[in-house]
Amino acid sequence: MRKADLANLILACALLTACSKQAQPPTRPPAAASSPAAQGTHPPATTGARVIPGSKEGESAQSFFDPKNYPDAAQGTFIDPQKLTATERKYGMAPKRDARVIYQDGVILMEHGDEAIREAKTDGMTFRFDAKAEHVGEFEEGEIIFATGRVVGRVGQLTRDGDTVTVKLAPVQITEIVKQGTFMIHSDFSPKDLIIYTAPDFPNTNDVTAKQQSDNFDREFSEPRYLRAGFLQTQLALPSGLGKNLSITRPWMPDTGDGPVVNIPSSGLKVVPAIGSDGGIGINFSYVKSGIVFNGYGQMVLPTPHVDFLLVIDSSGIKTFGIEISGSISLRMAIEATSDLDQYINVNSTTASPIDISLPCPVAGLPLALSFHTSFNLHTNFEAKRSSLMSSGSWGLNGKLFAGYKGGQKSHDTPDSQATSRLVSNVSGLSVGINTIGGAVNVRPMIGLGGFGFMTGVFLGVTFTADISKQASQVMVDCHVASGSASIDSGVGYQLPGPIVAFVNTILKLFTTYQMAKDGVLIQGWGGPLFKINEDIPKTCGGFSDGAPPAAT
Repeated sequence: MRKADLANLILACALLTACSKQAQPPTRPPAAASSPAAQGTHPPATTGARVIPGSKEGESAQSFFDPKNYPDAAQGTFIDPQKLTATERKYGMAPKRDARVIYQDGVILMEHGDEAIREAKTDGMTFRFDAKAEHVGEFEEGEIIFATGRVVGRVGQLTRDGDTVTVKLAPVQITEIVKQGTFMIHSDFSPKDLIIYTAPDFPNTNDVTAKQQSDNFDREFSEPRYLRAGFLQTQLALPSGLGKNLSITRPWMPDTGDGPVVNIPSSGLKVVPAIGSDGGIGINFSYVKSGIVFNGYGQMVLPTPHVDFLLVIDSSGIKTFGIEISGSISLRMAIEATSDLDQYINVNSTTASPIDISLPCPVAGLPLALSFHTSFNLHTNFEAKRSSLMSSGSWGLNGKLFAGYKGGQKSHDTPDSQATSRLVSNVSGLSVGINTIGGAVNVRPMIGLGGFGFMTGVFLGVTFTADISKQASQVMVDCHVASGSASIDSGVGYQLPGPIVAFVNTILKLFTTYQMAKDGVLIQGWGGPLFKINEDIPKTCGGFSDGAPPAAT
């Protein structure tokens, strides 16, 4: 991409993740008056918050989840984790036979499977069993093991060694486990009860930093957006305050508390789950590699979360599914990037977080769990060799999120949304030339079986993004541009970003012929936008008019 054209920004991200005791809202103080970033001539932002209308389609959620319409449904609820045994908490709850659930022929169902497991490896797909435990002697390559709600899959490789049996599991769909059943949940839960699982060696990162960002953007993760701004390219000297020892303080980043830190080998990425006392569920992530430092943070905030869930399976497959999440929902996100090298270095990296934030919700002996799985994309376009850029924003959703599928028809209900802290107002940093950074987080609440990228079930994913751009700090008009958006996708199945699926399959090929389908969604539910906001300060300095982005050129 040409420098004078300025820069693609994009971010696709999602929400609802992770767990740490002391996460705080990313409230960013204004830049200090003495900093170069604070000396621009842009006027203050207006205080009015734009309200974006929601949308509805098809059957209402109240009717969709009415138990009277499903007299044969089995009802479930969330489990207090304090009531789980040590092995249930560590490996998941074991399945129990129940007349209301018919399993597929040949599934090795282990009603004490959690007690049979001796170890879960850090790759998220390898498990060691007690060779003398019930049903372990039946293990063979190609068979489906259903040991617990998290340890379920098809045996891709099996090794017997004395008193232990080690298996590597390939993914299966929920319809390969369950032949028939109707499952419902109508229950509150507390974010503080969520259990965190990590698998740092699960294949998870596609890093195309060394290639052209515009040619390698993962279009399955998010649609690319291009901001064509009326910036002036400058050739000014490097500010004296920006150099090799550049450091940035970020009081808007939440304290990670005692949550686990996951370092992803060879990627430069570190991921920390974050759960706040206000119901925030999300992640902190950082990327330090090749002269780029990128820090990001995304949360879905659920102060009083409630979940409605429905799944109907018969011998022909999925008949009906739906999920609704309610409870004063809001989103918040912050991003920051620094370039401190004498060369142009940028990053474009997509990662499926090797972290599950989960809570069991068994139904009729089927050990379903609500899990928040996250993926994120980081990207920068520094037109100066040494620069920094940061911002934060938050959005309130005035209602509930609902998506359902029945009789071949899709239904949905999305709320109005309102910016409560504007990205463009919070842009700051030190810039020589035109700089852009973007981040996207996808938080995918799913009720289903399995773990990490292999989990399969009903999902309602939220992707929210932040893209920011800044003119050189020394120019007459210090133009700031920001774009924020959020979107929904829903369905049944498993799904990872396309490049991650390809990476996972290269690992699976090392030990089995079983592979992940690139599109692992059995049935696609409703998907569409929640909101999209484009803003600049001063108004129209970036080419925006009435909040719409300028046409690409």
